[in-house]
Formats: sequence, C-alpha cells, structure tokens
Amino acid sequence: MNRTQVIAGLVALCAIALFAYLMIPLIFPRPAADAQLPRRRGGSSTIRLPERWPSAGLAWSKKNYAEQYAAVNWTTVAFTGLEDFENERFLDVGARAYSREFASKFSYTDPNSRRPEVRLAYLRRAETFVGRLTGHGLKPNFAYQIKLRGIFSDQTAFERIGRLGRWRLPGRGTNYLDSVYEAFPFKELVESYLLFDFAITNPQGQLDKEFYADSTLHVLWNLNYQRVPRPTDTRPLAVFRESADRLLYSNPRPDLSTQMIFAESEQHALAPNNRPPVNETFLPIGKYTAELALTEESFHGYGDNGFWATVMVAPVEFEVVDRPHWSPYWTAIAAEGVSLSLAHASLECIRKEACADDLLTGTATTDKPFVVFAEELNLAPGERYVLALDIQASGSHGWQIFIDKGRRREEQPAYVIESDGGSGWQRFEVEITSQTEGQIRLAPGTRRGRIGVRNVGIYKVVAP
Repeated sequence: MNRTQVIAGLVALCAIALFAYLMIPLIFPRPAADAQLPRRRGGSSTIRLPERWPSAGLAWSKKNYAEQYAAVNWTTVAFTGLEDFENERFLDVGARAYSREFASKFSYTDPNSRRPEVRLAYLRRAETFVGRLTGHGLKPNFAYQIKLRGIFSDQTAFERIGRLGRWRLPGRGTNYLDSVYEAFPFKELVESYLLFDFAITNPQGQLDKEFYADSTLHVLWNLNYQRVPRPTDTRPLAVFRESADRLLYSNPRPDLSTQMIFAESEQHALAPNNRPPVNETFLPIGKYTAELALTEESFHGYGDNGFWATVMVAPVEFEVVDRPHWSPYWTAIAAEGVSLSLAHASLECIRKEACADDLLTGTATTDKPFVVFAEELNLAPGERYVLALDIQASGSHGWQIFIDKGRRREEQPAYVIESDGGSGWQRFEVEITSQTEGQIRLAPGTRRGRIGVRNVGIYKVVAP
C-alpha cells in the first residue's frame, strides 16, 4: 500500500466518523430541554429527605418500643484494652499532635498507667443492636469508630456481619469484595466487621454515646482538611475543642478551632460492596455472639500518624428480633422567603441556550465555568435546610457548590455532588445547614461541554 492509498483511507475513515457524529442526534435524540421530572409526593414544593445521621433511629425506637428499654432487658460489660502502639494515632481530630509526655504515658493496657475505662450497656433483645458507651481516660478530642466484629466460632453471625459491613483479610489491605472472602480458604483468619457509628471524646477524654445500629459506614473524614461529603455520606458533626488543656499538645498554642467530621457511607459506588444506605442498614434477625470494638480513626494518615488501630473490645451476646424499623425520611418544605432564579443568575464561561427561572441549558466554553446566583442566603440559624436541584449529567463527574460569604470568593467548595455515571437529568438534595449565609455558585463538573440545571430550590427540613 503506497502513501496515496494510506492518505485516501484516512480521509475515508474521517468522513465516516463525521457522518456518524452528525447522525447520532437524529437516531438518539436528546430529551427536550424543558422536560420535567414527575412531581414529587406532596407536590413540587415538597421533598422527602433522608436523615443521614448514624443511630438516628434511636429516638423512634424508644417511642415505639418503650417496653424493650426496661431495666430487665439491659446488660453491662467492661471493655478490655488492646496494645497496638505501632498503629496508634497521636493526633486529635484536627491533626494537632499530643505532647511527647502525654504520648509516652498513655496506654490502653498498662495497669500502672491511667489507662482508659470504658463500659458498654446494651439491650439483649431488640430490632437492632442498641446500647450506650461511657468512659474516661481516652485520648481527648479524638475520633473512635464503633464497630461490631464477628467471632468465627459463631460463623453464622460472623458472616451476617461481614456481608452487611466489610471484610479484612490478613495484612494491611482494607477493601475486599464478598467474592474475595468466599474464595479465601482460611476464613478463620478473616476479620468481619460492621462500622455503624462513631464517637468523639470531649476535651477531657470522656465518652458518652448512645447508639442504634442502622448504618454501614466505610471510614471517617475531616471536612476542614480532606474532602466534603457526598450526598450518600452522613451529615458532618461539629467538634468543639476550645476548652482542651493545651498542656496535652506539643505546640503550646495549638489551633483548636472547630472541626467538622463525617462518615463515608458504604453505599457509595466506589466502596467495594456498595451496601445499603445510611439509616437503612439493619442486621438480619437472629442471635449474635460477637465483639464491640473501638478503632482509632486515622483519617487516611492525614497529619502522618496512625493506621486504624483497634484498641478496645467488649464481648456481646444479643438477639435481633423481627420488628418493623423506622423510616429515615424527613419532610422538607419550600423555605419561605428563599427563591433562586436561574434567569437572574450570571454565567461565567457558559454559552446560554435556554434560560428561565427554573431552567438553564448551555455549553461550557472553558475549564472553569460557573453559575452564580444573584440572591444571597440569609437563613434562620438553628434550623435545617437543603439545596435541591436537577443536573443534566453525562458520565461520572462532580459538580462543586461554593457558598461565598459576603461575596468573597471561597477557594474551597462547600459541597461536591457526583453523578452516578448515567446520562440525562439527575436529582440532588444537599443539606446546607452549616452554611446559612452567602452567595451560591455552581461549578459544573463538565469541562467544555453541555450543561443543564433546573428546579433549584431551598427547603426547610421538618420532622415527619
């Protein structure tokens, strides 16, 4: 084949590709830009919002199954410390290092030191695993994962726990599929566990935490320094550290500002087994012989310290009975006095195609497009609010939500919403309770491509 034939072949291929590109919209037409989602239950101004707060079903359980909380159904056990000094973390939730003196004297096991004392009270029979942790002498301003761990001698319960939670095979690996566990020949060496909640000690190292196992979680994150929650993750918890004894820290003037901590849901598509959502994950009915474990949260080594050391355990025996579970959905109604108009929004690096109060379609022309709403948030403090919107997505990418205070451009997004990898319109409902003032900017995940936004609203969350 000579050079002329090669060039002719390339030209023919380009012509075929161009023809196919032009014909795709005719064969597979895009949905009309003004297509609307079906009205939500209760009307277009009402949505139903997941609670997304671990153990949120406890209040409902106490109200509906009051008899199971009688003293006769409770049992109490003490935790035993485990030594794993090499993997322990000696930074608090804000990555502030403890002093050398504190680190050298602290121990979960040494009887001659002021080792922590933690007790567990739990229900013998309930619709899920329910209890309360109390303790003192723990690391101050510190995050602990609360995990139910299987014991292989009760293999039935062991595997129920793992299939709802996670598996850990020997070694330092952490993310394993169910199929990997099934194929592993030495199952007695595997750790099965359900991370269902977390607890953060106060500035004095004390702990008082009620729990209700209704979630399956992956790991904890610090919103201040690491990343923002996905829509499937839990709501952030504010941790106040101002009253801590500064002598516990290596820096005589440590930064003890408020930290925002949240848990990543095991539901997310990037998690190995894609478990049920937060507040919708319940243990199968049956009897369980297991352990409750406290594992230090290492925040993926942020601050260069720790590797998820399991430091305290307590034996548990309980029964999950067949009873209805609570519904995790709250009602969200359109907030009075809040109206976000796409028609009045300013567009940066976006070529507009169609635009109305409730619809915007166009094309991003550079790598940094923005939709900037003219209205500024001024929401009542102490209430819960949600930003709800539809986004036209194609493929897997994230949209960033910025909330600029006083029109000062924030460099870090307040939230990130990620598409599910499909195409067309997708609905997102993001709680913005901690960001009640400022101007909203949307940064589309699509770069130099089509974008669409519609049905943007602010909603107030109320109890059902």
